[in-house]
Amino acid sequence: MQNSTSTLKEFGPKGFKVMETVARAPSLDRHGLSYGWKPDIFCLRIDADEYTPNTFNPYYSVFEQYRETVTIFFNINSFKDAKDQILRCRDLGIDIQSHAFYHHTYNDYASNRYNISKAKTFFQEIGINTTGFAAPLGRWNASFMRALEDEGYKYSSDFSYDYMGFPSFPFEQGNYSSIMQIPIFPVAPELFFQDVCSNPEAVYKYYKNSIDELIRCNLPVIIYAHTNPTTPEVMPLLLKIVDYAVNCKGLRPASMTDFYDLWVGIMATEGKGGQKAEPSETPGEEFLGKAVVQGIPERVKGFLKNKLDFERVTPVEDLKCSISKRVLKTLARKVLQGN
Repeated sequence: MQNSTSTLKEFGPKGFKVMETVARAPSLDRHGLSYGWKPDIFCLRIDADEYTPNTFNPYYSVFEQYRETVTIFFNINSFKDAKDQILRCRDLGIDIQSHAFYHHTYNDYASNRYNISKAKTFFQEIGINTTGFAAPLGRWNASFMRALEDEGYKYSSDFSYDYMGFPSFPFEQGNYSSIMQIPIFPVAPELFFQDVCSNPEAVYKYYKNSIDELIRCNLPVIIYAHTNPTTPEVMPLLLKIVDYAVNCKGLRPASMTDFYDLWVGIMATEGKGGQKAEPSETPGEEFLGKAVVQGIPERVKGFLKNKLDFERVTPVEDLKCSISKRVLKTLARKVLQGN
């Protein structure tokens, strides 16, 4: 089983590092069940967390030009009044998948099942069948996995379970899940523009190097980003990143669902002459990440927040956790209001 615990890690070259919470150790050389596998495809995963017309519309420059390589995971609470945008993306031929209804991954099964199901129903009502999922905040736990199984999903991509590795199926309580986990490069470019770096060329160089590193280590090349309203620098940067991957490095455009289908085919060759594909090298620390040592106050705060499953995005009437936890969460929201 892949270690399901996660930790805060630091990524990037010296001078402008960013942090992301990811799995303690990526699988890297596990589950590379490949017949002739080589890193010859490129996927661009887009997490559409927030919607405003002025900030979302510019991304159509990427969507229209590189539709074959894009999968958009829509968060429905943000797009429930902008379903025309989801349909526009579908009509462009873009792979549309789910990023939940509320932007949170919960600790309990009932909350996760409700959140996943509520989004799935919305998609079905507008004529879209979703089979792929990306957990909000990249979080993964066993109750979330079981909820995905019961909602009939085929794959998910959650970097607190695994990142920069080959697809695998989580092993819990003596059984393998039916949900394929697809690892990605876990650093979103907008992180660099929030409070670290104002140099798009330096960020572009980092992503060029990241793509080169993934290819060198024989790993799938899957980059992700958000349609973030506060970082307008990202959209033109994505155009350059995809152009580098597809036109300079010659990687074939593929959606996340295409990659899932590809890997299902790869697994079917196991035992029929297929060879294990293992990374030829271990990626460097600026790509693999380095654990951040947090102080006691930060660790205690993180522990309490996780224990309580604290968040503010779910309306009280849609909280599906136990009554005692619901009371505690509601009380904590009141106490911490404005903080």
